[in-house]
Formats: sequence, structure tokens, C-alpha cells
Amino acid sequence: VKGILGLQVMSLQRLAFRILQETGAPEFLTHAERAMACHLALEKLGYPFGSEHLPDFEVCLAELIARLKSHRQTPETLREAAQRLRDGALAAKLLDTAAVLEIYDEICGNRCDSADIYALAAERADQSELLRGAAVFIDGLDSGTPAALHLLARVAALADETTAAFRSDDSDPELFAPEEKLARQFIDAVKNAGQSVTVLHSPGLPDRYRHEALRFLEANLYRYPYTPYDGPMDGLYLIEAETAQQEVESVAAAILAAVSQPGWRFSDIAVVGGNLKASLPLIKSVFAQSGIPFFVDERRTLTDNAFFDFLDSALAAAAGDAAAIPRYAFSDYAPISQEQRIALKTYTEKYALKGWHFQSVFWRGDAEDAEAARRRVMRPLDALAQGIRQGGAAQQAEAVRRFLVACGAQEKLEALCADIDRPETRGESIYFRQVYDRTLDVLASVARVMGNAPLSPEDLRALIRTGCEGTRIAVIPPTTDEVKLFDISVARLPGVRALFAIGLIDGTWPARDDGPGILSGAEREMLLDAGLDVGVYDLATEKLKTYTALAKPKERLVLSWNKAAGSPSVLVDRLKRLFPALEQGSAPPMLLPLSGMEPVLLGGIADALRGRKPSEELPALVGCLLEQPGWRERAESILLRDNAAAPVSTEDARALYGGIRCSATRIEKYYRCPYMHFLDHGVQPQVPRDYTNDRIDIGSYLHLALDLFARALIADGAAIQDLTVEETVRRMEAAAEQAAEQHDDGKLKEDERFAVQYALLRRDLIDTALRIRTHFQNTGARLLLSEQAFSITLPTAFGDISLTGKIDRIDAVDGYFRVVDYKSSKTEFKLNDLAAGTSLQLPVYIEAARQMLQDAGLKPAGGYYMKIGASYGEDEDEALKDGRMRGISLKDLSVLSRFSDTLSGGAFAAIDQRLTPKGNLYSNTRLLTEEELNELLGYAQRLICEAAERIYSGDNSICPVSGVCGFCDYKSVCRMHPLYAGNALRTPPRFDREQLNGGADEEAEE
Repeated sequence: VKGILGLQVMSLQRLAFRILQETGAPEFLTHAERAMACHLALEKLGYPFGSEHLPDFEVCLAELIARLKSHRQTPETLREAAQRLRDGALAAKLLDTAAVLEIYDEICGNRCDSADIYALAAERADQSELLRGAAVFIDGLDSGTPAALHLLARVAALADETTAAFRSDDSDPELFAPEEKLARQFIDAVKNAGQSVTVLHSPGLPDRYRHEALRFLEANLYRYPYTPYDGPMDGLYLIEAETAQQEVESVAAAILAAVSQPGWRFSDIAVVGGNLKASLPLIKSVFAQSGIPFFVDERRTLTDNAFFDFLDSALAAAAGDAAAIPRYAFSDYAPISQEQRIALKTYTEKYALKGWHFQSVFWRGDAEDAEAARRRVMRPLDALAQGIRQGGAAQQAEAVRRFLVACGAQEKLEALCADIDRPETRGESIYFRQVYDRTLDVLASVARVMGNAPLSPEDLRALIRTGCEGTRIAVIPPTTDEVKLFDISVARLPGVRALFAIGLIDGTWPARDDGPGILSGAEREMLLDAGLDVGVYDLATEKLKTYTALAKPKERLVLSWNKAAGSPSVLVDRLKRLFPALEQGSAPPMLLPLSGMEPVLLGGIADALRGRKPSEELPALVGCLLEQPGWRERAESILLRDNAAAPVSTEDARALYGGIRCSATRIEKYYRCPYMHFLDHGVQPQVPRDYTNDRIDIGSYLHLALDLFARALIADGAAIQDLTVEETVRRMEAAAEQAAEQHDDGKLKEDERFAVQYALLRRDLIDTALRIRTHFQNTGARLLLSEQAFSITLPTAFGDISLTGKIDRIDAVDGYFRVVDYKSSKTEFKLNDLAAGTSLQLPVYIEAARQMLQDAGLKPAGGYYMKIGASYGEDEDEALKDGRMRGISLKDLSVLSRFSDTLSGGAFAAIDQRLTPKGNLYSNTRLLTEEELNELLGYAQRLICEAAERIYSGDNSICPVSGVCGFCDYKSVCRMHPLYAGNALRTPPRFDREQLNGGADEEAEE
């Protein structure tokens, strides 16, 4: 070459572009415009091929049109071939294709498709100064289409000298047959252009392999007959894994082992896969965890990101689909901050708001922050909805651009790119740096394709989606030290020291076909037989790609597959025949990162503990771990940890819990698990709530409705036992309605999603009201107080504590009272639960009511849990017995009879007590004399004081009672396990009846 500075290296496509640039060729359609033109052609023809609802069909059609043009096929040649076909279905498909191609060309007009590039460059080549007097060197051909060969012939005719290099080997002609075919086609094309051709044979390249096994593989991979290799196996390895996860982890460990050697870099290594796209997510995850920087040679579409989802949902919302508004509003690219997004999402979930709610003011509850965020979100969306309904396509596309500017989309993308600009995610950063500009190109393409013709909002969205699907972004490899990832379909891999060929599964190494498309491989074979060449699948070409890849590495070749993905490729069997030593498995040296080694090691030990056969590599893995720096500290932190919670100081406990005050529910939670109490009432993390079906939310509504029902009766001086069933139902319906209006700003009534639930809750409330009426029948008892707040003082070592709460209901008759606590599920009082500290509410409520009512001279007759819900019915045996209240009762028949009627069989109608045939009370653990009841209340107070002292001493130990962990929100935080030295299941003491004065019998509870 005269003057090395004049050397220019380019692909054939780039050469064609240079010729057209120099000769003033018309502007080409972009990939997005091609896809849009296909969309319009399909729409005009009424969607042939049944394509109306097929995803990405326009992109597939654009690829088919490019294939047809590269083989210089026209609508006329397609129709002629259809006449010759015997297969009616294929002939119909070919006629549809001809019609689409014809309409497509009409839509494109004088603008050229990029598929026309070779043909147009060949026409204009003689006008180019680039080729005149040039020396042209061609290093093989990736494509032998007629259009490409025609251009090369024109290049050879205009250049002073043209040299083309092709691979061949007389000792293995079958392997190189595809390339020899390309060489013959090139020679014929050049000769047909009137040029002479001289064929020279090179003696070959100098040996470049470090190991004999790789040299033997290159020479014998597809040679028949062959002699099995019996030399040293250095440089050639096979990984047989059970799962894809294990396969990729093994490859990562082998890469780390390679780069740990002096002089090795990540850039010396390449990974090639047969279907790389399918395994990319797993590879990216494992490589990132292993600290392996990598670059993926891929072309991703413009739809393959969250930014497109944001734009598409905004266009759908602007077109009138209100359901798309939340997807737009909650996107990271919406015009609000992260804090505003959280506030908006929390508010809409709390009130179960749908997309159409965003179109009007938020007013329920504390709506100020959510409403401010809503306005900011809707302002650009409203402008977009107005803009895409005015003017032609150019003005509509401009409205979309203004929308993106108003949302600050470009700045948000730039911030994302800066955040992920790290070695392990640099490819992602490079991809996202192109997303915004390429999106603007798509919008410009809409204007160029449609001009001033107006589009409906739905068609505009469809056209933009099609353009984004047809736009692919290629990422240029950065010059950093990275492992390169390629698909086997990329025939020209770089020269590397080590190559990892992964996923050697039957059907991918080699591929059975060249991928899905409108015309299948079998159909293209039939067309070729009919004289229409549109390119066919060539197994020989696939074998050559495999050879080209496996012959690349100079020092190390690692082949892997996993059994879960399917049968191994025939290539695995071929390699094992060539290299019998591979039969026993020949894994490469591996080095796990400390972060990855621990899970594998502990997972292996866990498998052994579960009775599974331990991995054969487990002992070696332990040895590898012992060689890692810092292994002792990490192992001690995992294996010798006691998982104990660090107690807090007294000062911190006061600061966390906000003063010495508590409630019965809170003390019960402490006794269930001190650590759960510490998190709930000290740290106070916010557990996500499902407001559409939330037990706390529903419970609040039910309590409110029952309170309104009871207060109305008390205010009216009405005795519930004197009401008719109809009056009771009417009053409860009114209370339910009033509670629905007050609760959560009326969401139960105003949101149709709660219609069924609201109806069911009303039914439960009516059933409960009728059951309360039944409990009062034939008695002189009355409702005294409802939702009564209280505060009592108890002495502790830290000073007096305030014990606060609310009593759901207090009933009274003839100098006695009873307390009632509503529950949404069946709840019983057991003395053993009291001893455990997990059932304190009834004793606390009884004591609080006694102090509150002592001036009125009222004494306690008991305390009870009442289930809210359906237990009222016509059957006055089982239904009424099942609907009784359960709890503590005073052992005084005359008092209990004043509060409750007696059913047939001796059972009380209101409470879980009964009479013997002789008319006496059955003895049981829930029936207490006045002295025993007083002692029980004092016992509960001592438990409360002890718990309070421990809480404010800083106790937060992980020692739950049995059964609590299954319903705890913090399992992932505490990681409680009884095998940890710092964890234990607390065994509560059993209640000793002798602690109560009187020593009553210990008969089993009814």
C-alpha cells in the first residue's frame, strides 16, 4: 500500500454508504421508517397473513423485504413464482408478500430503503472518486447475496487492483465448502463484469497455538476419518452442569481463575453462546456478582427499556386510555421527584384510586402532597392529549417532543447513565445514552413518513411503537478491560487467548434454522426449487461458524452445557470422540469470589444436612475458601454468629418509646416476642399495606359502626332488648351507612371496587347487632358506655406508668358491669395465655372499668370477647350457642342470670357458661369468685409492670413464643432460629390456680 496513512478499513455496507455520500444519493429510510412503512402497507391491505394482532410483525416484515431486495426480487418475480408453486398456501402467502412489497414501494416513493444500498451503490460506483486507482483488499465475505456480489464486481472493475482472501483446505473440503462457494460466486461476478481473475494459494498461517490439544482440534474438528487424540489435554476443558445457574457460575469461576494468572486480562477472554439472548440475564447477574466486567455484542431495540414504557403509557393515556395513567405517573421519568412519587402511590393505594381519578382533584383525607404531585403529573399529559389532536403528523410528533421536554426526560436519562457508568454496567450506560436521541429520530420519522396527514391518537401511538420496535441500538465496545460476550451467529470473533463456548445444547450448536420469520426455512427451500432464491438455511455454513469460533483461542478453550436445558449438542459427542479424556469430565481451574463462594459452600452443606448427596467438589471448595484472604472473619461472622439482638440503653429506650406509657395490646406483643415489640413500637418501620383488603382498615370500620350503633341507643335511652328485629336492623343499617361515610373519607361507599365488600360488612354488622339483641333478651341489663377511653397508673422501678386504651363496650345491671371487646375472629380467654402474658386485655379492661365506675358503686361481673360476624340465625340451639361471648365470669349465679337468659339445656344465651341439671354453675377455669377475680386482676398488673420494666431496660431479645413467627412481618429481619445461641423459643409458665385464693378445682375448660 502506498502511504499507510491512506489505508481505510470498512465493511461492505460502510463502503456502499461512502459511495452514495460521495455521489449525492437520496436520503435513505431509517429502520424506524421502514417499520412504519410496513405498518401502513399492512393497514392499507387489511392486515394479510393474519397479522393484525401479531407482536413485532412489522419488524419481521421489514426484515423479509430486506431479504427480498438483497436477492434482487420484485413483486413481479414473486407473482411469477407463485404461479409455479403447487402448494396453494405458500402461493397465497407469496402473493400477499408481493402486494405488500408493491404498496411498501409506493409509500416509500423516491426515498431508498437501506436494503437498496448495494444495488444503488453499484449503479453509482463509476461516479465515485473513492474507487478510482484504489487498491482494494477483501477479507472474506459474510454475505453472498446477488446485490452484494454485484457491488463487489463494480468495485473490482473500477479499482486498480483487487485482492480477495477466502479460506480453503484441500484436506477438508466439506468444512470450507460454504466459503469456497462464496469465492466462486465472487470470481464469476468479477469475470461477468469483464475483469480477469488470478487465483493464488497461500501456504497457510504460522502456528499460533500454545497447546497441542487446541492445534489438534483446529485440524480435526470435522475431519473424517479421524484418529482420536491421546496427547496432553492442556488448554481444552469441558464443563457439564446440572442447571443453567451452575453452568454460568462455573464459567465465571473459570474466568476468575484465568485472570488471576500473571499477564492475563479480562480482555483476553471471550464468551460465545448459541442462543445468547436467552441466557443473558443470568450471565449479567452472575458476572456482576463475581466482579467480572463484560461487554455484550448485541443490538437492542428501542422498546427494550423502561423509558419506552413511560412514553407508550403516556401516549395511551393521552389517547383516552385512563387505565394507562398510573403506569405513566409512577414511572421514574414522570415529572415528579421520588418522594412525590411515593406519596402519590401511597395515597392512590390507600383510597384504591384508578386511572380516571387522576383527572380530577384529590380531596380525601390528607391530600395536599398527593394533589400537588397529581397536578405536576397531569399538566404535561393534558398538554400532550391536546397536542396530538391538532394539525398533521409533523405537528403531532412535535407535541410528543414537547411533552418529553416538559417531563425532563433527557435530564433523567442522563442522570441514570451517570449512575450506572461503572465497569460492570458500562454497556447499559452506553445504550441509555443513545435512547433519547434515537427516540427523537423516531418522532422525526413519523413526520417524514406521514407528512402533514393527520393521525388519530391511537394510530400515532401505534406508529411510534412500530418505529421504536424497528430501531436497534448497537453498542460500540469500550476500550476498557472487559470480557466480550458474542452470539455464535457473529461469525468473526476477535482473536483471544481464551474462549468459553456456553450452552452447547442440541439445536443451538449448530442452529437448526436461521430463526423464525414470515417465510420458514422449509418454505424458502420450496421457493428455491421453484426458481425463486430468497436465501436458504445452510447447515454447512453453521458448521463453519462453529469451527471459526472454536479455532479462535490460542491458549484455552472451555466448552459447557447444562442438563436442565436439554440434550447436549452433537458437538459434545464429537469432542468426546476426538478427545476420549473428556469422557471423565475435564473442568478448568476455578476460583470463586468470596461473595460467590459462601452461598455455594453453605448450599452444599445444606444439601448434605437435608440428606442429599454432597457435591464431589465440596471438599475442594472448602480448600479454596481457606486460601481466600479474609476467610476467617467472614466464616466466623456466618458460622459462629449468635444472632442475638443488641439491647438498647435505658436512655435510648425512653427516646424510642416516647415516655413510660403503654397499652395491654402492646404488652401482649412484648410477651409474644420482645424483638417484634422493639421493631413495632421503637423502630416503627412501615410495613406496606394493601388498603383494598386490609384487616386493620376493616376492623376500624366495624368498630366505628358498632360504636355509632351503641351510642345512638344510649343517647335515645332505648333498651336493645325492647327493639324488634326490624328496628334493630334499621338502626344498624343507619350506623353502617354513617360509619362508611366517616371511615377513610368514604372510600367504602364511593369506590365501586368496595361494593361487594361493603355489602358483606353490612351483613356482618347486622348479624352482630341481632346477636347483641339476643344477648340482652329477657334481662334488665343495659348498654352503659361505648368506646370508652381509660388511663390507669401502675408503679414500676422506673416510676409510674400510664396504661391506656379503649373499652369497646360496657354493660350494666343492678350494681354490676361487664366489659366486652369486639374481635373479628373467634377468640377465647385461657389462663395459660394470661400466664404467658399474651392475653391481658380482658383483665386490664375489667380493672380500668372498676376504677372508672367505683364511684357509681358498680362491681365487675366479667369480661368477654365477642366475635363480629354471622352467628345469628333461626336455629336457637347451635347458632345461638356458637354466638355467645367468651371470657371471664364472676362465679355468682344470681349476677350472671341478670346479664343473660338461659337457653334450653342450661347454657347461658350471652356467655360461655352453663348450668347443671340441678341448676348450679358448672365449675371451670374461667369461672372465678370475687376474691379470685381480684387476685387475677392483680396478677395481670404484675405481669404488665414486669414487662414495662424490661422494655424500658432496653430488652429486645429474639425469644418469641411458639407460633408467633409464622405471622410476623419481620422474619427476614431477625432471622430467628433456635439453633442460634442468641435465639430461643420462650416456654411460658403454665398458670397455677393455687396462686388465686380459694384454690378452685381445675376442671377442663368447656
